[in-house]
Amino acid sequence: MGKNNSEVKPILLAVAEKLGRRWIGSDLSKFAIQVTRKRLLDIHNSKDLMEEEK
Repeated sequence: MGKNNSEVKPILLAVAEKLGRRWIGSDLSKFAIQVTRKRLLDIHNSKDLMEEEK
């Protein structure tokens, strides 16, 4: 069974934010809002995608 949109969208928004890309997302379910908020707040704790060259 594949992931539904409310599980994938937070991942895509977090990756876009981490790469410094502009993004827009829309999902008003309580679950999606909580997951998106957590992923965006956790970005500063994760390995920077731009550090691959080091």
